[in-house]
Amino acid sequence: MGELSGESRRHRFYADWRLRLRREDAHGDVCGAGILITMRHVLTCAHVVGGPDEKIWVEFLESPLIEGVGATVVPGPGSWHPPGREEHGLDVALLVLETPRPRARPALLSTDLHAGEEVMSTGYPDYHESGLTLKARLVGPHANWAQLDSANDAVRRGFSGGAVFTVPRDDRPTRVVGMTVGRREDDPALPNGEQHSRSYMIPIGKIAEQVPLVRELSQPGAWDPGFRKRLTAWFTGRWQPGVKICAVAEGGGRDRTLRHELYRAHVHYAGGRTDRGEFAEQLAALIVPESGRLEALQRWLTTGDDPPAVARMRPVRGMTVAVTALDRDRDPDGLIQLLGRLRGLGFRLLLTFREGGGEAWHRARCGLLDEALDDCARAGADRLAELAERQRLTTSEPGAEHGPGERTARRHAEILRRIRRETPPGDHTCCDRRIARLLKLVADLQRDLDLWEKWWR
Repeated sequence: MGELSGESRRHRFYADWRLRLRREDAHGDVCGAGILITMRHVLTCAHVVGGPDEKIWVEFLESPLIEGVGATVVPGPGSWHPPGREEHGLDVALLVLETPRPRARPALLSTDLHAGEEVMSTGYPDYHESGLTLKARLVGPHANWAQLDSANDAVRRGFSGGAVFTVPRDDRPTRVVGMTVGRREDDPALPNGEQHSRSYMIPIGKIAEQVPLVRELSQPGAWDPGFRKRLTAWFTGRWQPGVKICAVAEGGGRDRTLRHELYRAHVHYAGGRTDRGEFAEQLAALIVPESGRLEALQRWLTTGDDPPAVARMRPVRGMTVAVTALDRDRDPDGLIQLLGRLRGLGFRLLLTFREGGGEAWHRARCGLLDEALDDCARAGADRLAELAERQRLTTSEPGAEHGPGERTARRHAEILRRIRRETPPGDHTCCDRRIARLLKLVADLQRDLDLWEKWWR
């Protein structure tokens, strides 16, 4: 959330989790706003939906590449809380999308409220259905609601169900602290000049008391932004190793974050659940579209046989296989061997384990990650040397001493030679030490490559 990539800068201003809602379908009337809280769930006001059997159309107005989708109220208790007769009562509906939207980043929910804190709210009123944002301050509690004081306006029809969120800052991510619920007018008996409209929200903490999913998602650690940042960098960044291995325990913020990022992989294998034959069939169809060679390729993937057809295949570029819970697979050793063959074809591999440190964990690291890091370090050092040579040819006089770029490139190349010479892969301890040194070298190379490639732009 705090990274400086183009994607993160976009998400500081535009948000996937701010939603516009229509009645019934994509051609229905705009009826309010909503908050995406998982890839499948939307939070809004019950009075926006109208009734527990109504259908709503959800639009990702600020993310045009994400298609709109239908939604209905989640069946069962805890999802439908109509306003009823109680003033300042709960007015909440939890919706489920007809199909998930994993590409969309959900909101970070927070129960942390501070009087006087500056917040913002976006709605879709009749006169501005493309979106209107108000800035306000949190004032005080009113039963289940909290008052919002705005210097320029009050919320109105079209704001209900929308997120009340903190102002984005570099040092902390935007948090959704409440949901806009409505406005109240002063006593109409007062003179016109003395009447005021006041805006209100339902704090996330109040919603969490009645909606279990919101309670779960508003806990500290419900998401792992740092892990998501690292996954995004690995999937989209340059000069990343072709293998990434990490421990992801079942349940919790890291597991939830991983599930939302798996859409980036071309193929997903779930350890202990995915059939090995179906997996090989999926891969073969990606690698060789011609039906006559599929069977030979599937046999090679599953058994290691090396028919001539496989030897003549072109390397695969840019395709990623994600394997989750590898240590829960019925045959981890056989799966790791299959993954080694995929890596030989050029696939990138994301491997997660429920627990780190087991035999399969060490075999995957020593057999797959070590080689991938070595390859990445070699490619990075070569690229840095190429940039340094270009710098020397364009800026140095004939016969001049080596420039800073060449010295940096030579230093990295020498470190790689020492790692290869001093810590050959052997037992787990040697392998772990070598991987740690390669990881540091790759990180240093990534930093220097970014600097030198920016210099050449």
